[in-house]
Amino acid sequence: MSIHSVSTVFSSVIDFFRQSRQGSELAGLDAAEAARIAHDLNLSVDDLTALVQQSTDEAALMERMMALHGLDHAALQQSMPALMRDMAATCAHCSCKGECRSDLDAGVSTAITDTYCPNADTMRVVAAF
Repeated sequence: MSIHSVSTVFSSVIDFFRQSRQGSELAGLDAAEAARIAHDLNLSVDDLTALVQQSTDEAALMERMMALHGLDHAALQQSMPALMRDMAATCAHCSCKGECRSDLDAGVSTAITDTYCPNADTMRVVAAF
């Protein structure tokens, strides 16, 4: 399967569960089936659940943070889907979403957001290439 296909499948599965009544389809699966889906996406069940439970606004925060770091979300989704999956899972578990949203809305610099963003180090490394 090509990198593009992997990226598309991952996004499609997350979007399906996110749109199906905020993850109730995922919650309705037995533990073994949820584990199989998570495994197929190379995620833990906790990561899959966190990604599915994110609102569209919360999911967009990572894209906005990436732009602040000078990164093209779509390009990286195509070229580094595994990295993007891992970053999305990290973002989904972040407890600073309110602060992130406020800072991004206010247009603050990465010097401020990097103090709490769990993906900041990764974004700095990727931006350096």
